[in-house]
Amino acid sequence: MVTAVGTAATAVILVVAGVIAARQLSEARSLRKARERPFVVIDFDVQSEPPFIYIRIANVGSTLARNVAFDFENRLQSSFDERPDSREPIADLPVLVQGIPSLPPGKEIKFLFDSFIDREALPDTYGVQVKYEGDLLRRWPRKPTRERYEEPMTLDLGLYRKMSRIDRRGIHDIHERLKEMRDELKKWTAGGRGMLRLSPDEVRARDQAWMQAMHERAEEPPAAESEDDGD
Repeated sequence: MVTAVGTAATAVILVVAGVIAARQLSEARSLRKARERPFVVIDFDVQSEPPFIYIRIANVGSTLARNVAFDFENRLQSSFDERPDSREPIADLPVLVQGIPSLPPGKEIKFLFDSFIDREALPDTYGVQVKYEGDLLRRWPRKPTRERYEEPMTLDLGLYRKMSRIDRRGIHDIHERLKEMRDELKKWTAGGRGMLRLSPDEVRARDQAWMQAMHERAEEPPAAESEDDGD
């Protein structure tokens, strides 16, 4: 009886260990698939160049995304659509209508959407289904089958309204300030309006010319005094 009980206990332990091992293997497999898959996101970018709003599409996963498509619940609206110089409405851009054939990991597509200044009467929220394919699951004799993904996402401009921020100056801003300083320095001349601008060589030449003029003046004979007519 003791042997039978021991055998049963061993069998139970082995079954529990097998279940735990199978669960760990499944979790490890799921984690590996989560790490080795594409992940396509679409969102608004309002912090790069405020008050302008950009649409950003990126693959933040680790593998290639194929046949990326976007299905918007409500049509994208931009204040730029009503301008006479606008080529076509934002919602009709090929990247949003026709999709993207392939999007490598780390790849980003970014384009101008609107400006906060002109879209007070337009909606802030847009729902979208992002659909794309990943790696091969299996190969049939004629047609391969790939992993398919569908991610519901929400683009919401209301999240960014009334937020305070700190402007960071980049290379472009520094270039513009240097250009302004250069244009201002061109106005500084020795004559006319503005401040006097002289290089070190010009300062030395000016001082030498002044000293030479002083020496020449000192060497000139004094002017004869005029005599009175009565003398």
